[in-house]
Amino acid sequence: MPVTTQTLFRTRAFRQLPIRTLWRAALWVGHVLLRREGVYRDRARQVVMYLPPRLPGGGSGGVYIRRRYYEPAYEYLEKLVHRGDTVIDCGADLGLYTLAAAGLVGRRGQVLAVEPQTRAATGILRSAKASGFSQIRVAEVAVSDHDGLAMLDVSTGVAAASIVHRADRAEGAKGRLQVPARTLDSLVAEYELTQVDLINLDVAGAEEQALNGALLTLRRHRPDLLFPVHDPNDLAVYRCESLLRGYGYRFMRFSESGALIKLPGLTQVDPGILCRARPG
Repeated sequence: MPVTTQTLFRTRAFRQLPIRTLWRAALWVGHVLLRREGVYRDRARQVVMYLPPRLPGGGSGGVYIRRRYYEPAYEYLEKLVHRGDTVIDCGADLGLYTLAAAGLVGRRGQVLAVEPQTRAATGILRSAKASGFSQIRVAEVAVSDHDGLAMLDVSTGVAAASIVHRADRAEGAKGRLQVPARTLDSLVAEYELTQVDLINLDVAGAEEQALNGALLTLRRHRPDLLFPVHDPNDLAVYRCESLLRGYGYRFMRFSESGALIKLPGLTQVDPGILCRARPG
């Protein structure tokens, strides 16, 4: 989620640690002005993460400033990921969820980061090495409903890159890159994943395509899903909800205290609604 002066004071990070959060915001401005990367350390999860000096609209600033309070699902990831689990982080960007999940699954677990942008994929591997994680693998592809090629729209910034081309995105070749596209089902087969426990589906509007390419995985492994909702009135979100209901999924979100609250569906704005399959 973007960090702006309008939103910073409403964040959980500011409410919990106001002075420290403001200090980090000031430090991040310095990083951007000096074009110097930042480093985020999550000692509890053994994470070292390098952050390029993007403007506040990018993910780097939000991570640097808000830390563990970046998103509810990130803050309470221990409730979803356990030792020995297998996690797939789609649209991994710089690897925030990838790295945190790797710290939680341990050496017996696996994390597959799926990220089509070379610079971000390289950054994930660099942070993984600094963190001492050998359980991370990176697929430099976009998730879609087919194997082949896709046009990645980067016109609104690398953190919001998407294979879905909306009317509000700039036109022209300069804002688009051709990248390999893969279905989640084919990636699960290629990487010989015998279990899939959690999928983070942060793919900037391409969630419907990603789900349509993961039907075998949903049916066979019944993983938890983290599903971002930015516009509950979007018809694509409605179709995703209908698909997930057909596979026996129910919907919930984390409260600020970490409790899971049941939801009627993908009906509210949230960076990561938890979709969990019913037992059986």
